[in-house]
Amino acid sequence: MDLQERPLFILQVCPILHDDAFNEKENVQSNGEPHQLDHEEVFVILEGSLTITIDGQAFDLGAGDALAVPARSLLSVANRTSAKASALVCIQAGFRATMASGEEIGTPPWAV
Repeated sequence: MDLQERPLFILQVCPILHDDAFNEKENVQSNGEPHQLDHEEVFVILEGSLTITIDGQAFDLGAGDALAVPARSLLSVANRTSAKASALVCIQAGFRATMASGEEIGTPPWAV
């Protein structure tokens, strides 16, 4: 793919439900596993509330709040309520992820 055809950033609305395991097909997660990304990621909470933990520091966010996560920070996202939450997530296309365990996830197919 030519660089001019490749998107520079990915914008995606992610529903995040309590007690649902990560499901890539439905893009649903709740108590996300800690992981690192090689690019900065920005969350804008659209509805509900989320707890985003960065390098051990928890941030409780509600609708209208935004948070930028620095590259290579240990990150997890959780919905600790029984209500639906969703966030607009922005990250550079082609990012790579690594789980806290060191397992390399690489680039998800939707982020190429």
